[in-house]
This record gives sequence, structure tokens and C-alpha cells, in this order.
Amino acid sequence: MNLKAVISDPRVMGIIKECGGKMYMAEKRWAPALEELYESFQYYSDSGNLQAKNILIYVILAGMLCSSEMNHADTREAKVYKDDKQVKAISDLRAAFENDDIKTILNVLKDKNN
Repeated sequence: MNLKAVISDPRVMGIIKECGGKMYMAEKRWAPALEELYESFQYYSDSGNLQAKNILIYVILAGMLCSSEMNHADTREAKVYKDDKQVKAISDLRAAFENDDIKTILNVLKDKNN
């Protein structure tokens, strides 16, 4: 990351941040994972990379795991994916998690299409 000034291409920075976020998730360090993955999502969104949708799913999951107050599915960049089936499923899971609605959580997890 010390080379950030040298590497300014959002496609490259998106990959670097994605790997860092996934590394933090493997270490169960949810807050730094959320930060890295959200930055990756922003870089991918800026460059028009299709990987942005998959990273958004990781962002929402990391937000749940670190008990983030912010719902990243409601950000301006994420609104593009609000109708996507996978993003909607993880958003529904987050909403059910916030409301302590175990029935909805189980229904979302049981649905094989999700």
C-alpha cells in the first residue's frame, strides 16, 4: 500500500484491496476486512468491473460480522445492484439479522437459489 501513489489504476487497486479484505476475513478481523472490501467495491464500481457485485456481497457480509451501523447496500454505488437476486438475498439476510428475525434468516439460507 506504500506504492499507492505509483499505482493509481482503479482496476489494480480493486484487486489489491479485494485480496487484503479476503485476507482479513480469513483472519476473522471483520472491521479491517469491511474497510478493504468497501474500498475494493468502490474501485471496481469506478472502473466498471463486473466483480463489483460479488465484492458488494462480501461487503454486506463483513458489515454484518463486525456489527457495522452502516448498511452498505443502501449506498449510492450499491443502488445499481439492488435488483440483483444475490444482492437482494444478502440484503434481506442483513435486514433480518438487524431485526432478530430468525424465521426470515432461515428462509433466506434455505433457499437454494440464494
